Amino acid sequence: MSSAKWRPQKRLVDIVKVFKTYKNLYEGDTYLIIIGEEKENDDDNHIIYLPFVENKEMSKYLRSADIYLFLSWLDACPNSVLEAIACNIPVICTNQGGTKEILNITSGGIIVNADEVYNYKAVNLQEPPKPNYEKIIDAITLMVKDLDFYKKQIDTTKIDINYVASRYYAFLKSCNE
Repeated sequence: MSSAKWRPQKRLVDIVKVFKTYKNLYEGDTYLIIIGEEKENDDDNHIIYLPFVENKEMSKYLRSADIYLFLSWLDACPNSVLEAIACNIPVICTNQGGTKEILNITSGGIIVNADEVYNYKAVNLQEPPKPNYEKIIDAITLMVKDLDFYKKQIDTTKIDINYVASRYYAFLKSCNE
């Protein structure tokens, strides 16, 4: 599953290509659910597009997923990733943006070195670079093989508002010393 307010830097086209490649390489009944994109369902009916889902309903959809695929480029703190982790759904993301930090502190999935390191120059978010599909497919394969392991590793306490607030407070306090 993947969800977002879809813009080019969220890489929906890449998510679909990765999924189709994965599906063609491996046997099994595999589906991709895309939330937030009103579009005709994929011609082979293995990609399901759903419109925007209200926040209070999102957990129902997330809990039906095995893996959350998030390939957004330079996303600072994606709510959808936090929602997936809160629902105990392991995430696969690339090595760019703040998503990797969320996965690091929660043990929430696999960070794929699928992007070149960002050089902090001006960028065109309408044309993000293509990630390395092969590395992402390898990560999906790894996670599918031992999904229970990845689900058991998730530490949702690290995304609790009290924990996050205490970290911000400690940081701000250290700045004044």
